[in-house]
Amino acid sequence: MPDIEQFDNNTPHPTPPAASLVGREPDEANSAGARQLLDLVRDSPACLASLAGPDHMVTVTNQRFRGLFGNRPLVGLPLRAALPELTSQPFFSLLDEAYANGRTCYGLQEVAYHGRAGHNPVHFTFIGQAVRNADGTVTGLLLFAYDVSAHVLARQWVETHEEYAARTRQQLAVANEKLSITNEELDVTNEELTVSNHELSVTNLELALANERLSVANEQLRATNEEICLQAAELRRAEAAVRQLNDELMLTNDGLVETVSSAVEEVEAARREAEAQRQRLHRLVAEAPALIAVLSGPEHRFQLVNEAFQHLLGNRTLMGQPFREALPELAGQLFGERLEAVYRTGVTYHGTDEPAALDRTNTGQLQMGYFNYIYQATQNAAGCIDGILVFAYDVTAQVLARQVLADNRQQLLALNQQLAAVNEKLYAANAQLGDANVLLVDANDQLGDSNQHLTFANTELDTFVYTASHDLQNPITNLEGLLGVLREELPDECQAGPAARILELMHDSVERFQRTLGHLAAITRLAPALGVPPVPVSLAEVVRDVLLDLALPITATGAQVEVDVAACPAVAFPESNLRSIIYNLLSNAIKYQRPGLPPRVEVRSRMENGGCVLEVEDNGLGLSAAQQAQLFGLFQRLHAHVDGSGVGLYMVKRMVENSGGRIAVESQPGVGSIFSVYFKG
Repeated sequence: MPDIEQFDNNTPHPTPPAASLVGREPDEANSAGARQLLDLVRDSPACLASLAGPDHMVTVTNQRFRGLFGNRPLVGLPLRAALPELTSQPFFSLLDEAYANGRTCYGLQEVAYHGRAGHNPVHFTFIGQAVRNADGTVTGLLLFAYDVSAHVLARQWVETHEEYAARTRQQLAVANEKLSITNEELDVTNEELTVSNHELSVTNLELALANERLSVANEQLRATNEEICLQAAELRRAEAAVRQLNDELMLTNDGLVETVSSAVEEVEAARREAEAQRQRLHRLVAEAPALIAVLSGPEHRFQLVNEAFQHLLGNRTLMGQPFREALPELAGQLFGERLEAVYRTGVTYHGTDEPAALDRTNTGQLQMGYFNYIYQATQNAAGCIDGILVFAYDVTAQVLARQVLADNRQQLLALNQQLAAVNEKLYAANAQLGDANVLLVDANDQLGDSNQHLTFANTELDTFVYTASHDLQNPITNLEGLLGVLREELPDECQAGPAARILELMHDSVERFQRTLGHLAAITRLAPALGVPPVPVSLAEVVRDVLLDLALPITATGAQVEVDVAACPAVAFPESNLRSIIYNLLSNAIKYQRPGLPPRVEVRSRMENGGCVLEVEDNGLGLSAAQQAQLFGLFQRLHAHVDGSGVGLYMVKRMVENSGGRIAVESQPGVGSIFSVYFKG
């Protein structure tokens, strides 16, 4: 076995700190110091060992140290694993404390091991000295131990045999003197080891720094060489390109003048074509039957006005004028405030049937009109709002028609009241038979006149609505055709610009207008078929068909629809009207959902007073008492954020009441609504 046991390159254990003597062969810079250190460790009269890290990995031992523990293998093992018999003693706690705080620890007469049966225990005294790296951090410990088994046994023997006490005390005094001398030598050795360790650490650090600087220099040199090679190759390619360019210039120089002339002509032709297209677009927009204007800047100056818009305002000067100065009569009518809001937020505003007092003749005389219009913000190339597009329709005729319809309904209500008064008079006259006959004749005459007047009023109303919807259909169809021609005439580069957005808004407005005309035409067909009894219709089958038609919005919103109509297997009602009623109620229940909450709809039925009652309950937005009062009116829209015409529930009410039934609603905002349809028994 060698005098000194230490790590070599083949030892399968973790590499100890650089400050120890483990795993390194002395190089030319420190070989002499290393040899001197190894000789000192080998020839030391003490038992020496070097420990690395907090686990006290054994890195170096001399023969005397191994002799303490029966010459067992120690290097490469944590000291606790190498000397398990010391676990119950304070030995390891002293080493841990010395490693943690860097202060020297001392152990007196520690028991090393008991050995085989019949052997005496080994006792030793030790010193643990901290080892530090260049920056002062503790990296390990140096152990200096002495076998004091003989002294301990002697003391024990002396304690047992008093006759040898004097001689033993003398031997102990001599041993203590030798131990004192040995401790002094050990202190000197420890100091020398500390100095040598520091010098080795400094030398290793300097070598590492030198190697790092050399590696950086080599990398820079390699990168420089590569860059020089790339520049040389690029220079060669550039020279070849210059030669080729010179050849091409010589070949094309003769035809350069002709090519430039042709290019100038093509550019001029393209400019003329673009100008022609711009003129066509301007002409189509200017001649459109809708009211179109473009406002720019925060003052909303008129930048573009078509003929219909200009004619509406008596051909007054609009171009370049601020909105408020050009239309002073609109002050206090909220149009300017809505422009400000759209310009500030970018949120499009839709106005429906809004009244406006305008000076249409430019004479100072105001005339009241009604308009559907859109304020749409426009943006520049940087995405900032720079103006507003105004797109409007004059719907004064339609609004006045609805007012006429409302007046006729008031007249009908007054006639019904007169009829009730006549009936009261009729009942009161039963006591006087003669007078009753006279009153009955008068009442019949009045009732006949009232019915004739009511029939005439309803006929005139239906005729007016039908005529209005029919006469307005052709201009709308022509406008739709003009929009198609305009879209085809737009050049490709304008298909995604502001012009395309204007066309899209115009197309949407035309579609909404056509739907409104369709609803008006449908109203004229709601009159009941007199004398024709309705055929019983399966309520469950009609609900099933409507749910199939609504499959797409049900899936898109995640709606849950529960159906239980077994209480009313059949309803005596026109099938097309029944389907229209159920479709309107279910589509509204899905459409007017609360934000962030999937719709939940229940469809159920029950029998009441011999007739069927159909109920549709939802968990949607709900309605206030004021909204419920105007819910079934014509063109009444109570939620502007959802697309609609305000005709559906009006038609449902008329279809139900024309068949002798009624419809009612119970609702609470933020909770939901229950629509109940009472069919005549």
